[in-house]
Amino acid sequence: MKSIEPRTELDLRQLEPPAPLYRALEALRCLQRNHLLLIHTRFKPVHLLEQLESMSFEFDTEELSEQHWLTSVWRASSPASVNPVSPL
Repeated sequence: MKSIEPRTELDLRQLEPPAPLYRALEALRCLQRNHLLLIHTRFKPVHLLEQLESMSFEFDTEELSEQHWLTSVWRASSPASVNPVSPL
C-alpha cells in the first residue's frame, strides 16, 4: 500500500468525550487535499465517523489494541489508488 504524505497525527486518547470529537472536527477544517490525518482515540469514534460520511471525507478506522483506535482521514478528492497506511 502507498501512504498519503504529508500526514498529521492527532492523539486524543487522554481526552474525555466530547473533546475528541471537537478536536478532530477542528483539525479536519485545515485538512488539505492529498494530506492524511491520523486520529488516535481510546474508543471507536462513532460520532466522528458519522460526521466524516456527511462531510464527504474518506476514512478507514481500525482497532489497534484495547482502548486504541486509529482513524485515517483524507479528502474524497485524493486519488482512489492511494490508500492510507497505519503507522504501526
